[in-house]
Amino acid sequence: MVPVLNQVSCTMKDKIQVVKIDTEKYPSIADKYRIQALPTFILFKDGKPIDRFSKLILYTSAHLNI
Repeated sequence: MVPVLNQVSCTMKDKIQVVKIDTEKYPSIADKYRIQALPTFILFKDGKPIDRFSKLILYTSAHLNI
């Protein structure tokens, strides 16, 4: 999953910011956002969570318009 996130981050760097959190190192963040499964993706807008999902999504380069 990390290579895909890195690619998305680079491809869409002018539109989004990808942040990875080590929930074992920062359990307070996991608690705050009720992260119970990995990977968990939380989408934020203006500093507030607007959507979330906790499942693996498979992307090809066609999905990323590369």
